[in-house]
Amino acid sequence: MIFYIFLLLVSIGLSSFSLVASSFFVIAVLVIVRLRYGVIPQYLFLIAILHYIFVFIVTRVYTGTANLIGIVIKSEENYYVLATIKGRLYISLKDNSHNLFEIVNIKGTYIELGFSHYQESFRFDKYLNSLGVYNSFFVEEEKVIVPSFFRIKELKKVIFNKFDNNYSSFIQSLLYKESLNAIEIYDELRSLGLDILFKTSSLHITFFVSVLRKYLTRVFSEKKVEIGIFIYLLFVLIMSEFN
Repeated sequence: MIFYIFLLLVSIGLSSFSLVASSFFVIAVLVIVRLRYGVIPQYLFLIAILHYIFVFIVTRVYTGTANLIGIVIKSEENYYVLATIKGRLYISLKDNSHNLFEIVNIKGTYIELGFSHYQESFRFDKYLNSLGVYNSFFVEEEKVIVPSFFRIKELKKVIFNKFDNNYSSFIQSLLYKESLNAIEIYDELRSLGLDILFKTSSLHITFFVSVLRKYLTRVFSEKKVEIGIFIYLLFVLIMSEFN
């Protein structure tokens, strides 16, 4: 039963990324428990209720002014996402320099979730919703309370500024799922739908891992290869800023 408790707790975290998937996951776990044990314990129902309370908080649209403290869970060039007790906020910021896991205090006003750019071939609002973001925030005052040691942006600049733009984009996409939108032939790739194969589907990552496994097992034991692949995938996760 501990395993199923763990799965339901995971569903709470999963709801931050996909509300539909997490709800389906909760129902599936409860059905499996019912079929296996003949009854669903009350504490599992309690966890399921907590899940839906969390979903309500995440999806609620707020208005007015606020003074909030949150943690940066996504940081891109022109925006970042802040997780707070009132859900996740999209905050537009030109030349954003925030690092992942910084704790930030913001003061300002809730505004309608709007934008002037898109996330590759996706509708950006739907993309944000899939991350559990339903509110935008205009920041009037901002203060970093606890800096982050995840200096990923600076590390990328140091490593890849030595390369040509095309090579840099391709290598970063191959290694850790970065977008190819800086490459010269990106428009052609996008028109053919091939850009999806890189960042969204992670098919190239799967192919790269398959090649690594095939050739490394000739030299190392299968256990060592699996450990090495796990370390690589962890590297991908961290360098892609958990995207």
